[in-house]
Amino acid sequence: MECLNLRISEVKALKWSDIYLDDGLICVSHMVDHEGNYREYTKNHDDDGIHFVPISDRAMDILIRIRNKNYGFRDDFVFLGKNDNYILTGEANNNIHRACEALGIKKNFTTHSCRRYAATNAALNGMSTPALQMAFGWKDRETAEKYIQIAAATKEHQEMLVNVLN
Repeated sequence: MECLNLRISEVKALKWSDIYLDDGLICVSHMVDHEGNYREYTKNHDDDGIHFVPISDRAMDILIRIRNKNYGFRDDFVFLGKNDNYILTGEANNNIHRACEALGIKKNFTTHSCRRYAATNAALNGMSTPALQMAFGWKDRETAEKYIQIAAATKEHQEMLVNVLN
């Protein structure tokens, strides 16, 4: 999630047919809502109900590795949950909690913590407001500017998140 720049609802709905590796883009047009319903809607969609997100180098590497693993599952959702369907938010959060415990981190990180980390890290690395808007699918400039301000987050918090994500 952190390197895909997507919301957990968009990550859960991500299908291989949405990923254009050759073009370096992900077409975001679906989400899985809090009730677990797959639907054609994203939080900040444009008039067509879709937006495109560039694939970072790290995300490209991860997606290629996942695609090449061929776990025997149908070529459908990228991140599969327990029932060979989309992963549930609780499953993803439990994986993050287990990683934190294994690393001795007592903070309660979630899928949204990963998204906030990615946005803050992008701002720390000098990503402009319009680029942040495009990469994270925000409609309003104020949200992107908020993450540029948050980029002054404590180094300790960022280092803990890096440990969890790596």
